[in-house]
Amino acid sequence: MRTLLLLITLIIALQTDALAHTRSQSFSQWETVTETDNSLKFIFSVDQRRITQLAQIYPSMDYVTLLQRHLTETINVSQNKQRCSPERLDVERHDRNGYFRARGVFSCLENINTEPPLIEIRSFTAVSPSHIHLARFSIAGENQEIVLSNARQYFNFEARSFIDSLSAFIHLGFFHVVSGLDHMIFLLALALFAATPRLAVLCITGFTLGHSLTLGLAFVDIIVPNEKLIEALIGLTIALTAYDIAGKTSKTNALPALLLSFGIIFICTLAIYMGRIPLTIGLFFTLPLALFSYQHLSQSARIKAKLFPLLTIAFGLVHGAGFAGGLKHINLDKGDILTPLIGFNLGVELAQLFALITVYILISVLEIRTNFRRDRFEYFVAPVLFGLGLFWFAERMLI
Repeated sequence: MRTLLLLITLIIALQTDALAHTRSQSFSQWETVTETDNSLKFIFSVDQRRITQLAQIYPSMDYVTLLQRHLTETINVSQNKQRCSPERLDVERHDRNGYFRARGVFSCLENINTEPPLIEIRSFTAVSPSHIHLARFSIAGENQEIVLSNARQYFNFEARSFIDSLSAFIHLGFFHVVSGLDHMIFLLALALFAATPRLAVLCITGFTLGHSLTLGLAFVDIIVPNEKLIEALIGLTIALTAYDIAGKTSKTNALPALLLSFGIIFICTLAIYMGRIPLTIGLFFTLPLALFSYQHLSQSARIKAKLFPLLTIAFGLVHGAGFAGGLKHINLDKGDILTPLIGFNLGVELAQLFALITVYILISVLEIRTNFRRDRFEYFVAPVLFGLGLFWFAERMLI
């Protein structure tokens, strides 16, 4: 039965995007050309995978032409119910990670500072109803942010409060986690391993410390993670946590597990810097050592319970580098990062708490109202999560 569940899960996974934590989102920044001008310029950023979806509604054409046509049809600016004229729209490939950037200008009839225009952005919602867009605009030197979605696709180019801007990044961080299947699967595995509230709190604390560190460092470009490797390692953290769930009851010597756990933390930390190390060389030396170390660590339930919160710091380092992808492609001013970092991190924490509390409530209700046995559930689910994590790791290394 466990083998059958594993096979079914892998068959389903084969039909999905390997980059499971790559969600549908885009970003834009808006500002006036000059303080007294009637023109409004913008920069729009989106990844290549979203552009690929546009082939569903347009005939075959290259990425630049696809994005240019779509933005022309889905971005409108109006002032006093009069449409502002689009002057130009230039699209270029922004970086080697597959992001494209469009630059455009709208010309309005009246002064933008005295007559704030209405900006409507309907981009990508036709092919991805859950798509979200973070719009950032500058007024009198003050940055403002707002999150748009299928429910709301417009905003006024006027000053907003600090709370409004903070809530935009909270929304973005929350959505970044709950819309990422691999992040949610990891949290499920973490909740199943941490059977007691105390252990759950310790694990979450360690995970938070880890992801907060790399999220901040990656956002300010102190470290430059290899995105392909980070995506693969997120799958590996799922597999390792599921392996822990399956081996809760075994026993072994404490000292090797203690030493080897620090080895795993070192390897995961090193991986964050692998953007500057050839991928195949780094994996050749680090992956076998990591798996060997983890096998020894996972032989003791008592040791795992004490050291797993420490290991979640290492897992947090990896996931934090993945979370950074939700921020780093926004054209943000590096001198004004406090609001984005605080808001995004709060959103991530709220999503984590939401996911974990949901799992614990469901398990408690099932235990009270049915003959549900947590150990039997873990017996069947652990190998499924292990296989799924390894599948994501392997496939993401190959794409």
